[in-house]
Amino acid sequence: MDSEAVVTRRRGAALERAILDAAWDVLTESGYDAFTLEAVAHRAGTSRTVLARRWSDRAELRTAALRRRGHLDPIEPLDTGSLRDDVLVLLGDASLHLDRYIALLYTSAAGEGALRDAVPARLRDVFLSDAAARMEDAWFRAIDRGEAPQGSVDPWLLALPFDLFSAEVLMTRTAPGALRLAWIVDEVFMPLVRGRLASVGDAR
Repeated sequence: MDSEAVVTRRRGAALERAILDAAWDVLTESGYDAFTLEAVAHRAGTSRTVLARRWSDRAELRTAALRRRGHLDPIEPLDTGSLRDDVLVLLGDASLHLDRYIALLYTSAAGEGALRDAVPARLRDVFLSDAAARMEDAWFRAIDRGEAPQGSVDPWLLALPFDLFSAEVLMTRTAPGALRLAWIVDEVFMPLVRGRLASVGDAR
C-alpha cells in the first residue's frame, strides 16, 4: 500500500467552501496585493484552474469570500436602553469581527485597480451593512427615548463612530481598546448628538 496519506477529493459545495475560506485567510493575513488566484489555490490545496472555472479574476473571488464571511458571522440585535451603550456595544462587536474591517481596508487601500467590480461603497454594502442597519436601529430607539433629535437621519453622524474605528484599524491593524472606544463615544459622538438635540429644542 502506498505510504503517502490518502487525500479526500473535495467537490461541489465542499470545495467552494474550502476555497473561500482560503481566500479569506490570504486576504486578511497578506492583503490584496498578495491576493492572487495562485496564492489562494495553494492555500486551499487545489489548482488555479479550479478557481478560474468559478471566478473570472481575483476581484470576483474576493467579493465571494466577503459575502461568505458575512453570512458566517451573523450579528445579533441589541437594545441596552441607551444610545451611548448601544454604540459602545456595536463598536465592541466590531472589535470582535476585526477581520471584516481589515479585509475591507486592505481592499479599499489597494486603489481603483483592485476595485474594478466593486467600489468601496458597494463593498460596504456587501460586508458592513449589518453595522449600519444596527446603528440606524439604535438611533431610532434613541429618538423614541428622547435621546436624539426628531427629524431626518444624518448618515455622516451615524457613520462617525465606525469611521473613527476604521481609521484606528487602518493605522494599527489592531482593534481600539476599551478606553479608546469610550473616548470615541463619550468625547466625539455623544456631544454631537446632544448638540443636535439642544439645537432642535432651542428652535421650538
